[in-house]
Amino acid sequence: MASFLGWINAVSAVLMGGIYPIKKKMTSNKELIPLYRIVRKIHPIIGSLMVVIGGYHGYLMLGGNLRLHSGTLVWLMLILMGVVAILGQAVNAFRKKWRPLHRTLGLLMLLLLVAHVIAPYWLMF
Repeated sequence: MASFLGWINAVSAVLMGGIYPIKKKMTSNKELIPLYRIVRKIHPIIGSLMVVIGGYHGYLMLGGNLRLHSGTLVWLMLILMGVVAILGQAVNAFRKKWRPLHRTLGLLMLLLLVAHVIAPYWLMF
């Protein structure tokens, strides 16, 4: 079950990353607007579920021992992305700058996820 949860999160991460290309192509293809609106609504919900599922996946895979591991970095990056999104919408000074940071963190998270899937124990303390 723990492995299944990890794969659910991995697939979700790739799908969540698809919001940016949809938004970019929306300017030339107006048929994508309804899809973008749906994805935009569910994006924060799926992101929150990914944090919960990722934490539970790590708990099960590491036998309940909290330690620094490649998956821990992926999980912390997800949490940081959520914090950036929440603060970006709440703090006026950050309102116009949070999306590029969120995208950059998302790319970093995907790279960490690939490293985690290929060699999960490259980092373990």
